[in-house]
Amino acid sequence: MSDTPVVLLNGARQTGKTTLAQELAAAPGVRYFTLDDAATLALAANDPSGFIRNLSGPVGFASPRPFQTHFFHP
Repeated sequence: MSDTPVVLLNGARQTGKTTLAQELAAAPGVRYFTLDDAATLALAANDPSGFIRNLSGPVGFASPRPFQTHFFHP
């Protein structure tokens, strides 16, 4: 993954996507965010560009389906 700045884990529910993301994010220096956390979701939803702009280094995300549907599909 060192040559790919973005990796998307997409698939059916309950297939281990979040578990895999958490395992990958357990590496030293990687920060992990879940948008199931109300404060993180509010920051990302209210200012997505600012939220991403303020991140540095490797980052892992998990997003709940309602957020994906609302946020990524107008």
